[in-house]
Amino acid sequence: MASARRGSLWQRWLLLMLGLLCGCLAGPGHARAAQPGPPAPVRVLLVTTNTHLLPAAEARLRELAGPGRVVLDAVTAAPDAAQVAAADVIYAYFVPTAVLRQMAPAVRQARQRGALVLAAPAASAEAAWGFGLDAARNQAAEAYWSAGGADNLAGWMAWLVAAVRGEQAMAVPPPRPLPAAGIYHPRAAQAFATLKDYLAWYRAGASGLPAGAPLVGIAFYASNYRQQDLAHIDALIAALERQGIGAVPVFGWPLSGLDAMLTVDGQSPLRALLALNLTISRAEDKTWLERHGLHAINLIATRDSQAGWRADARGIGGERLALLLNTPERAGASEPILFATLEDEHGAKASRAVPERADAAVARVRRWIALQDKPAADKRIAILYYNNPPGRGNIGASYLATLPSLVQVMARLREAGYRTGATLPDTAELTALLERNGRNMEEWSPGELAEMVSRGRVTLLPMAQYKRWFDALPAAFRQSVVAAWGPPERNPLMLVGDGHGGQDFVIPGLRFGNLFVGPQPLRSTFARAMDSAHDTVTPPPHSYIAAYLWYRHAFGADAMVHVGRHGTLEWLPGKQVGQSGDDSAEVLLGDLPNAYYYIQDGGGEAIQAKRRSAAVLVSHLTPLIARAGWPDKLAKLDEVIEQQEAAADSAPALADQYRLQALAQIRALGLDRQLGLDSGAPWEQVEPVIHRFLHKVEAEPVPLGIHTLGELPPLDAQRQALATVLESAFDASEARQIGKDVLSRWAGALAEGREPDSAAHAPLPPPLAEKVETALSSTRAWLANLRESPRRELDGLVTVLSGRYLPSSPLGDPVRTPQGLPTGRNLHAFDGALIPTPAAWQLGKQLAAQTLARYREETGKAPEQVSMVLWYGETERHQGAMESEALYLMGVEPVWNARGVVEDVRLIPDAELGRPRVNVLFTISGIYRDGFGDKVALLDKAARLAAAAGDNAISRHDREAQATLLAAGVAPQLAARLARARVFAAKPGNYSIGVQQMVEQSKDAAQAGEPPGALARQYLRYMNFAFSSEGWGETAPQALASHLKSNQAVLFSRASTLYGALDNDDTYQYAGGLNMATRAVSGQAPRFWLHNLRRAGEEQTVDARTWLATELNARNWNPRWIEGMQRSGYAGAREMFKEIEHLYGFQATSPEQMSGSFWQNTYDVYVADKNGLGMDAFFAQNNPHARQGILARLLEVDRQGSYRFTPAERADMARRYVASVNRDGLSCSANSCGNPVLMQYIAGLGQQARLPTDALREFSARLAAAMPGREPAAPAAASGRAAPPDASRASPPPARQAKPHPAPRPATGQVTGQLLESRVLKLAAPAPPGGLAPREALWTAALMLLLVGAGAFAEWWRGRGRRQPAPR
Repeated sequence: MASARRGSLWQRWLLLMLGLLCGCLAGPGHARAAQPGPPAPVRVLLVTTNTHLLPAAEARLRELAGPGRVVLDAVTAAPDAAQVAAADVIYAYFVPTAVLRQMAPAVRQARQRGALVLAAPAASAEAAWGFGLDAARNQAAEAYWSAGGADNLAGWMAWLVAAVRGEQAMAVPPPRPLPAAGIYHPRAAQAFATLKDYLAWYRAGASGLPAGAPLVGIAFYASNYRQQDLAHIDALIAALERQGIGAVPVFGWPLSGLDAMLTVDGQSPLRALLALNLTISRAEDKTWLERHGLHAINLIATRDSQAGWRADARGIGGERLALLLNTPERAGASEPILFATLEDEHGAKASRAVPERADAAVARVRRWIALQDKPAADKRIAILYYNNPPGRGNIGASYLATLPSLVQVMARLREAGYRTGATLPDTAELTALLERNGRNMEEWSPGELAEMVSRGRVTLLPMAQYKRWFDALPAAFRQSVVAAWGPPERNPLMLVGDGHGGQDFVIPGLRFGNLFVGPQPLRSTFARAMDSAHDTVTPPPHSYIAAYLWYRHAFGADAMVHVGRHGTLEWLPGKQVGQSGDDSAEVLLGDLPNAYYYIQDGGGEAIQAKRRSAAVLVSHLTPLIARAGWPDKLAKLDEVIEQQEAAADSAPALADQYRLQALAQIRALGLDRQLGLDSGAPWEQVEPVIHRFLHKVEAEPVPLGIHTLGELPPLDAQRQALATVLESAFDASEARQIGKDVLSRWAGALAEGREPDSAAHAPLPPPLAEKVETALSSTRAWLANLRESPRRELDGLVTVLSGRYLPSSPLGDPVRTPQGLPTGRNLHAFDGALIPTPAAWQLGKQLAAQTLARYREETGKAPEQVSMVLWYGETERHQGAMESEALYLMGVEPVWNARGVVEDVRLIPDAELGRPRVNVLFTISGIYRDGFGDKVALLDKAARLAAAAGDNAISRHDREAQATLLAAGVAPQLAARLARARVFAAKPGNYSIGVQQMVEQSKDAAQAGEPPGALARQYLRYMNFAFSSEGWGETAPQALASHLKSNQAVLFSRASTLYGALDNDDTYQYAGGLNMATRAVSGQAPRFWLHNLRRAGEEQTVDARTWLATELNARNWNPRWIEGMQRSGYAGAREMFKEIEHLYGFQATSPEQMSGSFWQNTYDVYVADKNGLGMDAFFAQNNPHARQGILARLLEVDRQGSYRFTPAERADMARRYVASVNRDGLSCSANSCGNPVLMQYIAGLGQQARLPTDALREFSARLAAAMPGREPAAPAAASGRAAPPDASRASPPPARQAKPHPAPRPATGQVTGQLLESRVLKLAAPAPPGGLAPREALWTAALMLLLVGAGAFAEWWRGRGRRQPAPR
């Protein structure tokens, strides 16, 4: 009973306490809490870079509807899955496709759970996310953003609340549009609708400038105005006005639709245009700029922060190049200047100017205005040509006759009123003057430099003056130069004593009135390019800097003119694009306008000049292109083969005689050796190869000489070119149906101004007849544009130097890209965002099939790995066919959006692919790295997708490469990244790999005391940098070599009808270099194939040996090609020499692809003159040093034993060489003054040939004068690896084979690339709980005390009960 009573009392006490507590909790505050509260806020996930006004918009929303209505999570990059999962609304506003795709899985899940998903533009988001958006709601939401301003963004958030919570949730204001176009000024109360009104306000005192101050337009998108993201525009306005230039800041798009803001009474008073709104292509904008002659500078505002931009070697990410650079270039804008970045401010992103870059843009504008205002007679123009590598006989450019072109340019400038001196030289006089006073000198020829200085015509820059100028340059630039080259006094180039204990820099070149004409200075030394102790990125030497500073400060140039493809300014270290003020080209060029003559088929090099040396390109013609035809001996061989085929059935005995004749001619011509055929093989195997080869040679496109600016090619060349153009309009079967003779006859009629007799032969089917009429019409227009070109080339320069707009035109040779005519225009590239095109994808699949079939045919199995060499210019021409081939080999395909832009890649399932995947490695040029960063990313992603598709060649290669790198001591994480990488190139900021320098100086051959394989080590050292999504330019020992161990084929392409394999050094450097490096690493030569993409529908894959044999027969040994070069004089002789040098490049890198007959035929044609073309007289009259170069190269081949000439031929060449040096002076090229071993060899041959003692003594004296201390010792009979001089060539030594060797360590340690990281910006995130309110805290404490007290009481009561005695 007592226990029950105690329990009852306890229960009553507890009930009393609870009752008291409930009474407390029933107070007024808790009564309110029990009432229904406001709905939870709408959680909005916003993905955009336009965050500038969001804080103000949120504040405005709170004013309108109170707090807590919206929780806004704003990000500028892809949100994570948790952010998407937490959102009630997801809104993407102008987000890159890659980000949209990254968001897609989470967005699809959010939509399934009921989240409202909207985006602008809708089409991009729908394609990326895979579902349709609510069109009405999407349009309603976008209306607020399009209207702009904080009030409208607040209205947008209110609209979202109503859309999610119901229309009655809150009042929704309608959008209130701001102006779509107008003239803005920070000191004006509102925007102006017309330029007339703006100028009335501005000139009334608002500007603070004199009445006649020049006006410059700033054109930007209305979104900046609507979002009030204008700080960078304000800074630019202020910078202009500080320099006395009036600003007309116009917002809107398109430019061509802003007449009211840019003109008064149809005329524009603006002097130049700083354009930010040319990133959306519109042909009318180009027309508008041309109509008003308004020079446009492309200003860039990046999405990166200033710190991020400065740290990024790329300058601008590859995915944005098409938008920010390519599109404005097509409109004719030039000199891209990145002047604004995106910074974090007050919880949002805002555009801010980079002050130094804004000032640079204004300085450039001032220069263009000065060109408009300054009389022509007072302008000073520095005209620079190319003499690199140095030496006599080597002034020129790619397919441009530089010397007669300079004569034409100076004459046109004189006609335009420029002061050019009392008289102007003709071509012969100018050639003599510049050969004596306008050449560069390498460090190997100090005697030549002293002799040039002694003539008193060159400029000497005192060291003290140079140092004053140098000390004023940016500190970072100066530090890099001194670190690489030491102080100016130790500069190895173009430095002489002044006779008083001091030093002078030598500035070669001559003055003609107010024109300076001289060579662009040497970019570096040969020795530096081969010095593995230094970084591969080398700043310009002091002599280079001294020359450019002299042009600017002492000569006082108003503008620069660079003549011909290509110079070196655009290849100096610095950001790939979007350069800063301490990047080399910016430092040296400063604010000078730069007009740059460039060949119309200039490829990526032209674009590099635009983007990295502020060039306004002035295009010039290529040589005209014609069919090679057949030299007589090849024609006779083809005739015999045709006769054999015709007699095979009717007269077998006669056919057998023809067969024997054909085989005899094949052997006599050396075709069996050129093509690597066994002439003893059955005729059925030999005949198809030879016959195909002969027809390929006949149809090969060949250039007819070298172009001269302002000169129209001869009528006969026009006729041949017209036939080529006409034929290109038809496929092969159509051309055969019409007939080659008919096409030639039509071309002749057009050239002579007659109507072709298109119906005078057998009637054609109606569709083909219509095609003929269309082709004839387009060819007439082609001819008219061709004939307009010479004058426009010269006038184009005058236009640029007048500070006016130069219309743009596309890159490409005139056969494939007729839109490039007339020339004299500012070149631009194809829209890279469209690469690869659908057509290129189809072609790429065909090429992949050819590659797979050929490899299987030759080896009996499928390849596991191939490698590709990718160049910007080639990709520009074939529009991504090689990239498509690579994708298809890996089993991946491109994904295009509705606008044809390639935005992703997709894995082809194994079942659909139907064959094993092939691993593909890419080596790319520096221009490709810079200009196609988005393609690098695409190829990298494709390889990763393929590797993740299971056990295949790609995934196996990843493991093998990683194991190799780990064995080499590379850190595990870096080894894994490099093993996954597939794209390799030179280090960011570097564009030369040094292979050319080694080849030209003949240092590919093993030097005394060095192990063999130096050239392969050079290539592997320079190309050892990986570019991927995990790092931009990472490196480690054996990074590239680890990928080459299993390389089975090297693939390259040629799509230009002009450029082949021998008219440039890059083919042997990059394609030959990759072949050589593979051989060095793996121990055997890979297949080396070229895709011939010159003619649509006739794409073929040929081995490098066949390509070289075809090109040599069609061009270099063909009288048609030689006669065209002879008509070009000095430049034609130089081209002959250069192409033989490049042939040696293949000997050095790919000896297994060479035939000794290549060298024998070259001797027969150029030395023995077997075609009777008067080669001796031609070289003697036009360019004897080009002949010296050819002789030196052939003798070096003989010295090395790569091919051995007969004793008589060897003696003949030595005699000719010695006589030329004694008569014409030493060329002092890399292979003469730079190769004293060869000079000693020649001296020894001269002794053996019993040349006159006086001749040999004079020869030795000339060598000693040119290269003191490096001249050969007493002549020896032979040196190097040469066989005895009387060795028979019947058994020449085998071609050199490099042995496998460990890949070299790079000059620097591990270099971490640029990693792409998502940066997430959150705005107005919900605050975490900050504690309870005071009243709530009080009642909570009371409750806790009551509960504690109740527990204590209960425990006391139970204890009391336990202490009482139990009842009995």
